[in-house]
Amino acid sequence: MSLILNIFATVLLPLMIVVGAAYLLGRFRRLNPAPLASTAFYLLSPALVFVSMSTTSVAIDIFGRLFLLKVATNLLIIVIVSVLGARMRLAPPVASALLLATAFANSGNLGLSVTEFAFGKDAVAFALICFVTDNMMINSVGVYLAARGRSA
Repeated sequence: MSLILNIFATVLLPLMIVVGAAYLLGRFRRLNPAPLASTAFYLLSPALVFVSMSTTSVAIDIFGRLFLLKVATNLLIIVIVSVLGARMRLAPPVASALLLATAFANSGNLGLSVTEFAFGKDAVAFALICFVTDNMMINSVGVYLAARGRSA
């Protein structure tokens, strides 16, 4: 039982405090999220990836294999969900929405924090490969799937 409390206190509670504070701030004070989102997307995320990757001691072949595994997993999910969507005769916008929701993970932001709290700084390098791969897939295949669903 003390292990569960320790995990809660060191992993979940800090995240719940941050999310709760953000919720309260948004609830009682209307802020424009665009400047913060742009700063995080264009400055902070690339800086985090660069610093983490340049200071890691994990072999490049392991990163390559993890990258290929993430790409293969996403593509396999796309194929499986496409087949299921066709069998269920979903309308193209619904099928595209289902593909987008199932194939791509939101592995940044909270995912990186949870990884660091749960597994330490060394594990963040692996999580960042997943984060970068997911972003590459979302900004290429994901854009195609979203546009395909809209144009039908």
